Amino acid sequence: MSDTTPPANVSTDSTSRSRRTPFEYYSSPDAQRPLFSRRIGVGCGIASLTFLLVIFIAGAVVAHHGLGRYMDPLLGMMADEMGPMYTKDVTPAERKALSDEITQLRENVRTGRVPVAKLETVMSSLRKVIEDQHITPSEAQSLTRELHQTNTAPPKPTHR
Repeated sequence: MSDTTPPANVSTDSTSRSRRTPFEYYSSPDAQRPLFSRRIGVGCGIASLTFLLVIFIAGAVVAHHGLGRYMDPLLGMMADEMGPMYTKDVTPAERKALSDEITQLRENVRTGRVPVAKLETVMSSLRKVIEDQHITPSEAQSLTRELHQTNTAPPKPTHR
């Protein structure tokens, strides 16, 4: 008997073996049922399309009405949260100056007199100041100065 021929009692038919080899697995037609129903794929497609449509509509609403309408309440909430964060060294005059500048910024944002690019720098400064939950006199003064510069900057002309 040669080394390449199998013994007579061993079957070479692939259907009689319990395990399939990789080439048999990949070369055979897929006879198994799909893992998920076709309805699940259609449902997920409809859900994703609906989500994209809602996001598109929200973007159009924000573009039409302006970002100020949505940033004003956020600035108000941040100003309210800042109250208990002042350290004892911050004088009432510094607190009032900062509060007045935030109130003026809210008005300027509401009316569209502050461009969004400037608002982004102010928001990052606000975030840095309230990050540690304590507002020192130097932080209050620098934030008041930055808010004042933002509030008094002339608005850029729009081309409409």
